[in-house]
Amino acid sequence: MTLNEKIGLQLRMRRMEKKMTIEEVADRLGVAKNTVSYMELGKKKITVEDVVKYSEIVGCDWITILKNAEEY
Repeated sequence: MTLNEKIGLQLRMRRMEKKMTIEEVADRLGVAKNTVSYMELGKKKITVEDVVKYSEIVGCDWITILKNAEEY
């Protein structure tokens, strides 16, 4: 599993914990649903800025996302 896939999995888990849809996250990020889906699947290169914005939307710490992805 690539680092992008691990980060995407962490983001998806946080979104699902908050019971948010991909569409809700996409609307708040100002991107298409496909973009969020590709981020979560690790098919889109994820920047630190992406992780920070996404984390703010789902109410979690972006540093924790990255740490958990490294350990996974």
